[in-house]
Amino acid sequence: MQTTTSRVQDRYVSTDERRYHYREWGDPANPPLLILHGVTGHSWEFDRMADDLADRFHIFALDQRGHGASEWAPDYATDRMAEDVADVLAALDIDRVNIIGHSMGGIVGYLLAARCPDLIERLVVIDVGPETVASECGAAITNDVLGYYASSSFDTPDAAVDDYLCGTTGPKAAELRRFVLHNLRHQDDGRWTWRFDARGLHASFGPDMPSADLQWAALRAVTCPTLFVRGSLSEALTDDTVSQIERTLRNGSVVPIADANHDIHIDQFEPLMRVLRPFLTAT
Repeated sequence: MQTTTSRVQDRYVSTDERRYHYREWGDPANPPLLILHGVTGHSWEFDRMADDLADRFHIFALDQRGHGASEWAPDYATDRMAEDVADVLAALDIDRVNIIGHSMGGIVGYLLAARCPDLIERLVVIDVGPETVASECGAAITNDVLGYYASSSFDTPDAAVDDYLCGTTGPKAAELRRFVLHNLRHQDDGRWTWRFDARGLHASFGPDMPSADLQWAALRAVTCPTLFVRGSLSEALTDDTVSQIERTLRNGSVVPIADANHDIHIDQFEPLMRVLRPFLTAT
């Protein structure tokens, strides 16, 4: 398939709260599709996915508050991020949209779908659920990782790449290198740090996360067709959580992707797209 990266455009949109960066592909006459990254992620990591889907959708990959090229914020509660998305869509004059949300972006997606049921056409949630961050284990991992990022700085971009990859080799190493290089900023002192608000996220992301009970309630309120995608090697979703998701969803299902960790779009891109495309284009 011919890619559309050469036709991607970097744009900004302002709401009453702040200025957001997004990347845009595809024909404006096609149905809109919004892609939401996870914590510490950014819009550039979904270029390949957008290329694959741009023949059928008008795609917007958004940098959420405190990430990528969007402005930082006083807090990083996911319910506030859901409000951000609603405000951005209103500013872009989009009144109905498909959403793909990875990790934190998936939580934002189902919180928004519960709050604004007429706004969401179809929802894809990639490797996350109500227990993922709200659990003690998930919160500890998130806080430890964000704490490490908050204290990290590097002499060169390559040093950041080496630190992040930790010896990773093979086909996904190039994709992870690209992820890191788009996720760095150059400080006045000449060193390189993470582009996302690592200190702010470390301080507020875990404490400001809606409880598991509130997230389950949101899932029960979601009425649009919903697909959860689970990485078979990921620890983000336990078997018990998957079973509860399947019982809770009013109009949805859970699909596993073999040999995939949490970043399914990097680990197993083609199997993931074989699941996403028919779901998103179903009539």
